[in-house]
Amino acid sequence: MAEQYIEFNVEALQKVVAQSINQKSIAHMQKLAEGSFNRVLLLTMNDGLEIIIKILYSITEPRKLATESEVAMLDYLCLKGIPMPKVYTWFSEKNNNVRTEYIIMEKAVGQPLEACWSSLTTKEQTCLVTSYVDIEQKIFLISFSCYGSIYYKTALPWEQQADLYSPGVEDSDSDTSQLCIGPTADYMFWRGKHGQLEINWGPCIPYREDHRDYLPLLMAAGNPPTFENLDPELPKDYS
Repeated sequence: MAEQYIEFNVEALQKVVAQSINQKSIAHMQKLAEGSFNRVLLLTMNDGLEIIIKILYSITEPRKLATESEVAMLDYLCLKGIPMPKVYTWFSEKNNNVRTEYIIMEKAVGQPLEACWSSLTTKEQTCLVTSYVDIEQKIFLISFSCYGSIYYKTALPWEQQADLYSPGVEDSDSDTSQLCIGPTADYMFWRGKHGQLEINWGPCIPYREDHRDYLPLLMAAGNPPTFENLDPELPKDYS
């Protein structure tokens, strides 16, 4: 598909990877997966080290914000004690030797849950689900200051930055002082002509600005794609 076409400099990308992990010997590179918004590549070094490379599709928007926010979010969750792959390096603009935006990170250890779930005992399944809920609870208990996406402050002009947490919330992790809430990087707010709308992309304070700022976007968007050309089904259809 044209929307998923990506043109980039393979040799330059491999060089960036090697420099980011202080190695020179690259064994091979292959496509690992096609995600919703990016292509995932797997690069293997001669010593067996595996590196993940994420490259945005041509259709993905907002490109710079999506890249910067993903990196900041991964680092933030890691600071909160949630296992996340380490980001080695990234570039959020096309004006580089690779000729596209990219994120280079370590490959997460383990195996897909679908590949081993049926072989787990009931106790193991329960422990796994419980640990997942614990992670969700840890995230839901965080009191952010407003609606938007997380960024490093260096990625945004000051007028697009809002405090990370609500007033009075303290964080023992001093590294979070480098982070802020900025414009939403949610693709659904930017897809198609949505990105051309002159609205406030955030950060927005909950219950005070959300409706005022996002109602124009919702009105312009019309029906969600899920409900377009929907043929309604009524109870009598099943009688």
